[in-house]
Amino acid sequence: MKVGLGTAEPQMVADTIRLKIFPAFIADVTDGDVHVELRGEGELEIAATVTGGPAVNVSATGHHLVLLKGGTGIRTVRRK
Repeated sequence: MKVGLGTAEPQMVADTIRLKIFPAFIADVTDGDVHVELRGEGELEIAATVTGGPAVNVSATGHHLVLLKGGTGIRTVRRK
């Protein structure tokens, strides 16, 4: 998978990026899913535009979001 933070071009990411502040980002999910997890209090929200896939706009709110391979949508996983 490829991820670009802010306005940076997406680069290959082999494992985990840990951030204290979550900026805007670009995720290329052509070849794999991207998982976004909040490890503190509250919830995170993603609103996105999809290119190269059947979905155009997607949004999700939760603690653990999975941007699905192929750019088809987002799956939200709630923490218990």
